[in-house]
Amino acid sequence: MKSSHNSTRIRGLMGRPRKCWSVRVGEVGHGVVAYERRPGGLLHLRWWTPAVGDRSGSWSYRALKHADREQAEKTAREIAAQLLASTLAAAAGTTTVGEVLSTYETDVGQHTKGQGPKEAKRRVAIWTAFLGATRTVQTIDFPTLDRFVRERRAGAIQPEGHELPKDPSNRAIAADLQFLRAALNHATRVVRSNGERLLATNPVAGYQPPETTQPRRPVATYDRFLTVFEHADAVDPQKLFGGFMMLVEGLGWRVSAICALRARDVDLVASPTAPRGRIFKNPEHDKEGAGGWIPMSESVRAGIDRVRAANPAIGDWPLFPAPVARELVETPNGDAKAKIPKAWTRHHARKLLTRAETKGKLSALKGSDFHAYRRKWATERKHLPVQDVAHVGAWRDLKTLQTAYTHADELTVLAVVNEPTKLRDAKPKEASSA
Repeated sequence: MKSSHNSTRIRGLMGRPRKCWSVRVGEVGHGVVAYERRPGGLLHLRWWTPAVGDRSGSWSYRALKHADREQAEKTAREIAAQLLASTLAAAAGTTTVGEVLSTYETDVGQHTKGQGPKEAKRRVAIWTAFLGATRTVQTIDFPTLDRFVRERRAGAIQPEGHELPKDPSNRAIAADLQFLRAALNHATRVVRSNGERLLATNPVAGYQPPETTQPRRPVATYDRFLTVFEHADAVDPQKLFGGFMMLVEGLGWRVSAICALRARDVDLVASPTAPRGRIFKNPEHDKEGAGGWIPMSESVRAGIDRVRAANPAIGDWPLFPAPVARELVETPNGDAKAKIPKAWTRHHARKLLTRAETKGKLSALKGSDFHAYRRKWATERKHLPVQDVAHVGAWRDLKTLQTAYTHADELTVLAVVNEPTKLRDAKPKEASSA
């Protein structure tokens, strides 16, 4: 008789199947279970999350990524305490920090683009470590946030599972505060199953986060681009980085949107409004959801032709396929038989940029990589209507475009000095003849 490999694999010394470990902590209605999915494997947690607003109650799960049973039970007790505190707070007409943060992460944080979900988890951990999940939100005030700024700057806040820098910038601290503000504002729009709002008002509305007096916003020059372009294909075995840099310089888009371009996003047919063809910016690959068809300039069309010569892609095939051939994914239409490679990541593109800068003996621009070229693109077009510049470069906020991306330059400063329009007194109207 054949023996079962799966059954013998999990049998103990006496031949009996090993059971998966589990433990339940907390009171009825607020219990949390820590458990193994396979004997000796990594641990997980599960608990019941009550209904909030239009979301029905459901099971919540968390992978702990370790096999320490003692630590797992400790984490389970902490979550059980949070659930109990939330229930008691709701009965008393108050709201806990844990409830606000978990609701915001579920409703908003998990659905953001790129690194958004990961950043949301990190900031939930930061605020949970500082405020405590069971703290009543209504007790948070301006002095509390002042203390957060001091301790965050001193590196005194170190949430479990997240290593934070010891000397964060004002910008990083402000981003943490803005996350809390967004979570509290979201809570004022969420309605509990009893019809009451999760939070009546934001208790720290109007708090001003620390400002960066001299933010690092370097601007690349065209000469810098030429130097990088000269060495671009030499540092890229795929010979695609030269064309990639031409698109970076000519489009002004965020680099992740350029990495995600596919063959179908390029239309080479000339038209009166797009004499060199057009290129499609997919809103799904933009953090602000901006996109649409944009006419190609002469340099962008040359960049596309250069890329197509090295990679004659069609359809859903990426213009910049990942260099590792095994990284294949299903096509967007779900056809499992037609596999296509993943596209470049911005991290791969940045690695190539660093190589080209090193080969060209260029010093790195502190506080930037490709974003310096986005600022260059915006600054070179500040003489054009800002609405059109924002449309082509995919800015939704005109203020951000004008304050963070468009910079003063020597030629424009000289024009401001030498080309004024003199303001004259209005001349009196001549008396009309009788």
